[in-house]
Amino acid sequence: MANDLQYFTPEYWSRRAQVLLRKALVGRAIANFEEQSLMRNGDIVHRPYHSDPYVATYTKGTAVTIQDITTTDEYLTVDQSKVVPVYVDDDDIKQNKYNVAAELIDRSTHMLARDIDSTILALVTSAALDVDDGDIGGTSGNPISLSTSNAVNVFGTAHAELGQNNVEMDRDWYLVIDPKTANVIMQTFVANGFNTADLSLKNGFLGDWLGFKVFLSNSLRSSVSLGIATDFTDGDTVVINGVTFTAETGTPTNAGDFKATGTAATSVDNLVAAINGTGTPGTSTYIALSAENRAKLKNNQVVATDNTTSIGIVAAGRMTLSETLTAVADGFGTQTVLSIAGRMGGIDAVIQTEPSVNIKDVQDKLGKNYLTHTLYGTKMFVEGAQRTVEINLAA
Repeated sequence: MANDLQYFTPEYWSRRAQVLLRKALVGRAIANFEEQSLMRNGDIVHRPYHSDPYVATYTKGTAVTIQDITTTDEYLTVDQSKVVPVYVDDDDIKQNKYNVAAELIDRSTHMLARDIDSTILALVTSAALDVDDGDIGGTSGNPISLSTSNAVNVFGTAHAELGQNNVEMDRDWYLVIDPKTANVIMQTFVANGFNTADLSLKNGFLGDWLGFKVFLSNSLRSSVSLGIATDFTDGDTVVINGVTFTAETGTPTNAGDFKATGTAATSVDNLVAAINGTGTPGTSTYIALSAENRAKLKNNQVVATDNTTSIGIVAAGRMTLSETLTAVADGFGTQTVLSIAGRMGGIDAVIQTEPSVNIKDVQDKLGKNYLTHTLYGTKMFVEGAQRTVEINLAA
């Protein structure tokens, strides 16, 4: 005889829903928002600059040559209108244990703030100054393999680049690094390498080091090249941030499958479209990802570029990458993470509409659309570029 007492065993629901991971946001701490009060309306703010005059020698009694001065216009455009749209039915609000609308609004607001943060940090590619392997005795143009033996040299060199470019010290100088880089720096010392001023990491602030205010971010610009000189073999896979794309020489059927056509260049077209979620999904191109996997790429701003027999991939944050390509010569190159340093305020931003929710009735449903929206623009003007350094690190 066997007892069956399962219906006497209660099940319980937690008092709260699970808390999703959040990235530390540092963009607001390092950016310049001086134009925001000006742009209560309109979409462009101009900030021109003039050419630099130089000192000439004057000879007594001899006419001087008047220098020509030219002006150049630069402008910031508020053109990033982003929204997180979700729907919640009235029946769910009534019956759910948790306030799902409030949970989704809170998460959506954070995701928009994260989008702004990543866009600010991506402007590192506009910096006028850079540090790579050639600046510390290695090969020029290559990213630096950071280690405990060269960390001080690398970031000390970045500090020197700013100093040699006559960057003023009337404002703090900042440095933004990712968690892996922070770990190397801390291992460089017997104790914590940072003079930590805020143990709670408010706004990602780690502390002071080498004359920098150091911030921690998992949204630094990263890039990698995927070489595909030979067409895919059936079943070859490419994995980006846990999202798998599978080559199919027959008929693509599963989410993430893409058509391998027999020609590398056209197969690359299909894989790029699959990564970006562009074009028309179908058996001749690619099968669309699940909503969950598309979110993994979108939320980290993963974008692929078609380079005919290779694919350039950029993201906000260090990517996890793997592949099972059959051709030995193909595959991922070295991933580069762009740390950024400079004088505070070197990147300009205007947030014309702070992340906020608009609740809209749905005409033919008993529920509401919750549209969390922001409107913003970013720019690294020439003056900011001259005060910013891009630090190329191998992932």
